Formats: sequence, structure tokens, C-alpha cells
Amino acid sequence: MQRQIVRKVNGEVDDVAIDCDMFRLEQMDEETWWAAVYRGDKQTAFWITRQGERITVDVTVDEIGCIDDSTPPEEKR
Repeated sequence: MQRQIVRKVNGEVDDVAIDCDMFRLEQMDEETWWAAVYRGDKQTAFWITRQGERITVDVTVDEIGCIDDSTPPEEKR
């Protein structure tokens, strides 16, 4: 069984768990990193940004189809 979860808390990415073939992390500048998780020829990619003491994560590509399980299915409709 392969898992792919990007869980949010208060609208912000809090937990990421993805079974994958490869993980890549590249620092773009002092406060920004680009990360990607690859499974076969598909990827899920993130921008990770430091703003002072706060770190934010944004999913920019989701070809793997990660699940946001932070909201019950009946509330997503």
C-alpha cells in the first residue's frame, strides 16, 4: 500500500507523508527551498519559505494525488 497525505491545520500544511522513489530538496536562496517527491514519473512539489521565525509550505504540483485528510469528506462538498 502506498500512502500520500498532505495534512493541513488551520489552512496551513502541517504534516506530509508520501511513499516515494526519490526526495529532492534544493535551497533557492536564504529563505526559500524547493522540495519534490517523485513516484515513477509523477511528482508532488513544495515551496518552503522562512519568514522570520515562521516557516510556510505551499504545494505547487500534485501529480501523485495527495490526500488532505484534515477535513472530513462530508465537509469538503
